[in-house]
Amino acid sequence: MRRLLESLTRQEHRHFTVYLGDQNVAGEIQDIIDAYSAQISIHHAPMLPAGISKARNALLKLVKEDVIILTDDDCHYPPETFAQLARAFSENPGADIIIGRWLEKKPTPSSERGQHPVTSRYGMFSNASSIVLFFRKRVFEHLIFDESMGIGCTSHIQSGEETDLLLRAHAAGFSIFRDDSILVRHDNSIPGSPNTLRKVEDYGVGRMYLLKKHRFPLWFMLVNITFPLLRLIMEGPSHYRYRWRMFIGRCKGLLTTP
Repeated sequence: MRRLLESLTRQEHRHFTVYLGDQNVAGEIQDIIDAYSAQISIHHAPMLPAGISKARNALLKLVKEDVIILTDDDCHYPPETFAQLARAFSENPGADIIIGRWLEKKPTPSSERGQHPVTSRYGMFSNASSIVLFFRKRVFEHLIFDESMGIGCTSHIQSGEETDLLLRAHAAGFSIFRDDSILVRHDNSIPGSPNTLRKVEDYGVGRMYLLKKHRFPLWFMLVNITFPLLRLIMEGPSHYRYRWRMFIGRCKGLLTTP
């Protein structure tokens, strides 16, 4: 979290508020909040552990700003990110949602500028993690996160809540664009680590549940089921456990209900 907050203090665009949903033991991160609250505006909201979707829905009720960023404590931003985002929304006032670009390790800034509309719901599955999603507040005046989905929820669906929201926003007629010049940094996952293997299986469950929920065609489900096996063949033994757990998760997702 310190790295995230440190990156926020270095933003060229400084007109923002951090809404921090704190589900830790009382006082556990108070020293971090105190260290940065003099430099950036932080709205600290202690809450009981209840899952990421429920926490976000609670925080969204507090937001007064027009643009909403879904950050995470293990990502961080180049200094120009918020300025680029503000410019992107200013240049396209009709944009309701902008999808930026997630880069791992030490990224090279993209020279590609301009926004590209996302008009197909199949495009919602390509590089649209919650950390690269930027919303106009008006989206959340009509939609909220499905609290039966996401990390920490009471169901088995521990992922997919952000894609679910995108799909519902698309169906409701909100305009969605990609802009690869808006960068978010995130470290590489370690493919063979227990934490990564658990996550990739959970994500597989959420992905397939999502496809069923939104009634995607059988051919698309089959493509998603077989994808990990094809990647396994291409990548070789070093990624065997990672791709196998992805495959197992997606098989489980076909049979999963909240």
